[in-house]
Amino acid sequence: MKGYDEFMFDPGKQGEVKCKVCQDDCKFRGTRYGPRSYASAMAGTSTDFDYFECLSRNEDWHRQALALIQEINSTPSARLATMLREELQEVLANKTPTKTDGY
Repeated sequence: MKGYDEFMFDPGKQGEVKCKVCQDDCKFRGTRYGPRSYASAMAGTSTDFDYFECLSRNEDWHRQALALIQEINSTPSARLATMLREELQEVLANKTPTKTDGY
């Protein structure tokens, strides 16, 4: 998801990029040309950008970790957030999902 495990920067402006989900180094996938957001796509504007992505982003454990982070950020419950953080730590430590369906 853009901003978590995939990133777009102005060409040549960014060196090392860390995944905000698992903290691994993201891989530079090259300079691309195109819209950088939904709004720019709707406006029909395109620019050059350097594209980085986490190599684990398509793994089940990584998708679950991202879903847990999003849930932590959206829940109004402190207790639920604490439980979700514990599960997130387990998923990241083992690089194995705790739930195997739906990712």
